[in-house]
Amino acid sequence: MKDILIIAPYGELYEICKNVISKNNFKNIDVVEADTDGKTDFKELVESKKPIVIISRGGVYRKIKEMFSSVAVVEMRIEAYDILYSLKDVFELNEKVAVLGVDNITYGFDIMQNMKNINVVKINREQGEEVTAVIRRCMEQGIKTFMGDARVLKACNEMGVRSFLIRSSEFSVLNSIEKAKEILRIIKAQIESSQRYGALMDCMHDGVIATDEDNRIVTYNSIAEDILGIKKKDFIGKKIDEVLANTKNDNLFIGSEPIYDVIRRINGSNVTFTQIPIKVLDEHKGYVSVFQDVKKLQKFEQKVRKQLLGKGFEAKYNFDDIIYCSETMEKSISKAKKFSLYDSTILIHGKSGVGKELFAQSIHNHSRRRNGPFVALNCGALPESIIESELFGYEEGAFTGSKKGGRAGVFEMAHRGTIFLDEISEIPLHIQSQLLRVIQEREIMRLGDNKVIPLDIRIICASNKDLRAMVAEGKFREDLFYRINTLNFSIPPLKDRHGDIKLLSEYYLKKYSDKYGKDIDGISDDAMEYLMKNEFKGNVRELQNVIERAVILCDEKYISKEYFTEELYEKESQIAESTAENTLFEQMLSLKDLEKEYINYVFEKQGGAVKKICDILKIDRSTLWRKMKEK
Repeated sequence: MKDILIIAPYGELYEICKNVISKNNFKNIDVVEADTDGKTDFKELVESKKPIVIISRGGVYRKIKEMFSSVAVVEMRIEAYDILYSLKDVFELNEKVAVLGVDNITYGFDIMQNMKNINVVKINREQGEEVTAVIRRCMEQGIKTFMGDARVLKACNEMGVRSFLIRSSEFSVLNSIEKAKEILRIIKAQIESSQRYGALMDCMHDGVIATDEDNRIVTYNSIAEDILGIKKKDFIGKKIDEVLANTKNDNLFIGSEPIYDVIRRINGSNVTFTQIPIKVLDEHKGYVSVFQDVKKLQKFEQKVRKQLLGKGFEAKYNFDDIIYCSETMEKSISKAKKFSLYDSTILIHGKSGVGKELFAQSIHNHSRRRNGPFVALNCGALPESIIESELFGYEEGAFTGSKKGGRAGVFEMAHRGTIFLDEISEIPLHIQSQLLRVIQEREIMRLGDNKVIPLDIRIICASNKDLRAMVAEGKFREDLFYRINTLNFSIPPLKDRHGDIKLLSEYYLKKYSDKYGKDIDGISDDAMEYLMKNEFKGNVRELQNVIERAVILCDEKYISKEYFTEELYEKESQIAESTAENTLFEQMLSLKDLEKEYINYVFEKQGGAVKKICDILKIDRSTLWRKMKEK
């Protein structure tokens, strides 16, 4: 297919055009000869050739221009050189000559009427007027010679009248080709710009609608199609209020002021909406409006948050990963599975080390939220000074040292998923009231901000303390307790399910034997009996540590009882404590350094449990963190 098509109304012009195309090596131009008697099917011709620009002259040019509004048509105009070139045949005739045709053929012949030896009269034929009728009328006035286009020439030949053709020269052909090439360049630039603009519009995450000064839709991208459920072909050219309900009631697509980030309901969808009026020299020219489905926006923000924060927020464990054989664990798992099917808040009771987070992750992966994020926060491991910003996030400049651009809190990160608040008993009282509102309203407000952010989350809380007792002592809000205690279950400690100890021991034995490359076949009977009788105050976590330590120490086929005896632990513990204490006092430290060393010693002994450390030292959390940071 060639971009430019020349339609030549007569054979001589066809040959001239072919010669011009060949001589100038025009690769992108084609030429065809059209039948001037109406036999040529121009529609079929143009559809088969699919040109971007068409060149023709006279009546053919006019006919094509009327038929094809979507194709650029260039007229091969009659130039002064063409007039002189055509009149050379009539210079020697001493008689009146009629120049006959539509006005774009006879254009320019008026000037010849004043030249000597040339008696020329110009006669314009109206479009659609019969050529033979005009010729007869002229003949009645004594005119015997005619000049015109191919149609006039054919009619004169059929009537036996002398006629001459108004020819187009190579100059005219070249001139029209140059015009067509310039138009083609502009059209291609517009197409390229339009395609770039369309691609940009369609790869946006936002729907876009642009209207003109009459509020008719001129641009509408594919995202807008998806959000509003209306195809572009049913949208373009229509008035905005004909296809979008309540636009006037919501003050959309009216007024001269911009609208930024408002929430509106359009065609059944809640969207964030921004609208910018377009003005050209203070004259209103319509609007460009950008909008996004709130649900899709929340999903996209959630995805971006995960990528930017570099955290997977994935729950790794399922109920099948829980190792047990006891009936008490069976009951806890059965209840947890039932609760996972509902979005109500869950409270898990259990001593430290029983696997509360393992259950929380399993609940998440057993629920409809399994494809959403799982965000866990140990409330007892955070200093009081930062727990509020960790929970709810903050805006830039909310406090000294706040991160540029602000930061999302764990509740925002958990949107569309599950948030697990472990050791919820450690949340300070003044923050408990804020937490209660988040749980009730399912919305948060960042520190330093005035915008409310809606949330779609499931909340799982856990505690190793008796929250009812804490409520009675005034250390935990009663209303918060009842709000998080909608669904609850307990995980039994290891001392109440001795049957699970053997299964767990064998599991951890294999895990750590593989990890450390040890060839250990099992645990001796007396060693297993010793483990079964142990209370394991640290529960599964303690058992796991005991097995790991035994695997590291053992160089035999079976782990014997000596690797688990209390005497071994007590002896090593006493030696470690004695060494630490003697070293501490023999250093002759200053009072300030001695205080810092003692705080570090207590911190290590209590395994970083902030509440216990503060109780022993009789100081609050903020004082503890301040003293630990002092140089």
